Amino acid sequence: MPLLKAYANLDLRPSGVDSLGRLTTEDERRIMSSFKTVYGEDHTDIKLHRMDLALARGRRIRPYELVTTVKAKELPATSRHDDPETVVGCLVGSLATPQDLTGVKNFASLKPTASIRGRMDSVLDESPSVLMVTGFVNMSRYRNPSMLAFLLRKVQASSFGQIPTIVLWPSVKMEKQLNEQFIHYGFKPYGIGSSESISDPLVKANRCIAMWTHKPEDDRENRKK
Repeated sequence: MPLLKAYANLDLRPSGVDSLGRLTTEDERRIMSSFKTVYGEDHTDIKLHRMDLALARGRRIRPYELVTTVKAKELPATSRHDDPETVVGCLVGSLATPQDLTGVKNFASLKPTASIRGRMDSVLDESPSVLMVTGFVNMSRYRNPSMLAFLLRKVQASSFGQIPTIVLWPSVKMEKQLNEQFIHYGFKPYGIGSSESISDPLVKANRCIAMWTHKPEDDRENRKK
């Protein structure tokens, strides 16, 4: 099934079980377990209490403002191998602090975008809010590029779809199809550095690539129109 047709199955409402967008405890634990399984216990620092916006704010703890999920029921019927309500994909991020932006600006420039790095930085400096995504996990039988597209389509439909976004990918190598999905959503390679430059990175990587977009928007939908 073509990707754009598969989008029709996505629930574009905020992830969660109530108006606050809270996940169930079972969802949260499955997400935490999956991050640790994929990236390893030593390279993951995901905190349960930060997933619940109300709980985090009540405790005056910095929350994960973005916890975007895909459930099995949102995948095309022929690709479902889990209980319909099971979370099978997730993006996690937070609004960047000034320290986060300073950290990512220390990333080494990449040749394809070195000439426009100054303009990219200007967008970050002039925007009141910047989303920084530090965690991606795929628990489905779909390949990572397709799951990334589903999750970014949900980000596009949310309030975060109108602000600059940086995704920290925990590797400096990226398969062609994954890179193509980022490109379709307007992302450009921003730089290479360590996730330790960012406060509270969810996935720790000594070398990661930062992907930048002034707002995530799938150009294939625009062409279809």
